[in-house]
Amino acid sequence: MNNISKSVLFSLLLAFTTTSTFAADLLKKGADEKTGIRYSIEQGSDKLKITLEFSDKMQLARIVRNGFSVFIDEKGKNKQDKGLIVAGIVPQDKEELDDLRAGFFRDGTWKDGLGKEILVDLFLATPPFSAVYQSDSLKSTCTVNIPIEYISTKEIKDIKKLSIGFISNHKKPNGNKAEDNSSNSGFERRGRRGEGGMGGGEMRGNRGEIRGNNANVMTRGGIELWMEIENK
Repeated sequence: MNNISKSVLFSLLLAFTTTSTFAADLLKKGADEKTGIRYSIEQGSDKLKITLEFSDKMQLARIVRNGFSVFIDEKGKNKQDKGLIVAGIVPQDKEELDDLRAGFFRDGTWKDGLGKEILVDLFLATPPFSAVYQSDSLKSTCTVNIPIEYISTKEIKDIKKLSIGFISNHKKPNGNKAEDNSSNSGFERRGRRGEGGMGGGEMRGNRGEIRGNNANVMTRGGIELWMEIENK
């Protein structure tokens, strides 16, 4: 893909993922004291949008390099069976260096909670997941879109308690090998393109309550942040 085409595609993806072109209901936003991260969770017609804003640019830099996971638990118990595992960006060639500079993640794996894994091309949104980041003089953010039909067969408003976890991968103190904070990431680096999945559905939710809980930590190596949506 030439630089002009990539630039146009990324501009469209960034606009869709991070701006008002994403018509959504804001479920809640807040800040987590332990990690220093501000967060928001919004629901569009067919996707859940999770945005994290980092107070320290180095937090985001480590996440971009090492990757992260976003887990979804319909029972609100912070389990890591279902979720999106996103590979970090360690440039091996000019194209991957362009990816790093442009601000988008490319490779991911979706774990469906039943033992099945789907390879995801986050840049082309096939299946329709996306993950981008942005770092400038004003703020450093990471935004992830997850199709609601992959999360649950229920509407969000009908799930009594939904927990959403953001867990960064991190380096072991004594080695070069990346260590995944999750129970089992199931990810191996793959080729430049993913494999298919289901199309987008349409579900609507209502306003809920999101709060950090005692599981939230920030260690020297990584971040674990859990948020909860409670519908009464």
